Amino acid sequence: MNRFSVNRVTSLNFFLLLRDMKLITSILRMSPPYIFSLVILLAICWLTLVPKPLPDADIQLFPGADKVAHFIMFGCFSGALFVDMMRTGKKRNSLLCAIFAAAISIISGISVEFLQNAMDLGRSAEYADIIADASGAISASIIIYIIDRNYFRKSVTDCRKCEYEDYSTINRLKSIYTKSFPEAERREWGDILTRSRSESSPMTMTLVILDGAPVGFITSWNLKDFVYIEHFAIDRALRNRGIGAKALKRFCSTTTKPVVLEAEPESLGEDAKRRIEFYKRLGFKDFSNFNYIQPPYRKDLPSVPLILMGTSETLDPATISSELHKTVYEQD
Repeated sequence: MNRFSVNRVTSLNFFLLLRDMKLITSILRMSPPYIFSLVILLAICWLTLVPKPLPDADIQLFPGADKVAHFIMFGCFSGALFVDMMRTGKKRNSLLCAIFAAAISIISGISVEFLQNAMDLGRSAEYADIIADASGAISASIIIYIIDRNYFRKSVTDCRKCEYEDYSTINRLKSIYTKSFPEAERREWGDILTRSRSESSPMTMTLVILDGAPVGFITSWNLKDFVYIEHFAIDRALRNRGIGAKALKRFCSTTTKPVVLEAEPESLGEDAKRRIEFYKRLGFKDFSNFNYIQPPYRKDLPSVPLILMGTSETLDPATISSELHKTVYEQD
């Protein structure tokens, strides 16, 4: 095989690998919470606690095959637990998730062994099985942790103006939007699309891109003295991986004007506090001493008490409020 053929095959294999990883990431985002762990746990219970889970078959197994089966079963369970914990959208430490996943899998393996003995299934609790279960759980947790650190944590994050017209992308962005904001803080989705597509509108939709696929968006208004971020959302399954921070930094670097946004006040709870701290770490200053009210998007919706935050301390919150009420919310 000549050099050109080798390079072509290598490039094709790399492309197929990237495509498969994107498909896996998409499946992980859209699946229900803890579904993988539940399915594998039910399969383990069926295979270990049902008297005859599989039909009789005249298959010659190698010595220690049952130990390999235990290694694989509880390795899969540990790996699924890690993935499910990391994709819940809550703040997660990947190392702790790996440790908890291995521990829960090991405890489950021990429990299964003693249940088998107590249920008089003709199988006794064996220390060798427990060791195989634990080995599989620990090995899988280490492997999946390394994969997470080297693939998901190093994924390329980018921002670019929305030029997508296909239904699946727009529908995915709408789903992220409705899950990220309460109704009182949402502009009509159709209005967002109309304004962001209009050449004469100051509103723009910027896509947050992860390895070539949209995973969130920023809607912003290019106003006279500042840029206002109206909505900023990342797919819940991919939060707490640094994607939002990278995207917001990149967005702010594209303008010479100060950037302004609204945030829920700390009094609303821990989630609100974390968001404010997140913005502060990225250079935003809060104007919490200014009494700011977001006008209602529709007549049937209430106004919302929020706080203003900006990337410059010289910004006047009263001027910002007046401009937002007039231009963005179209209030007299």
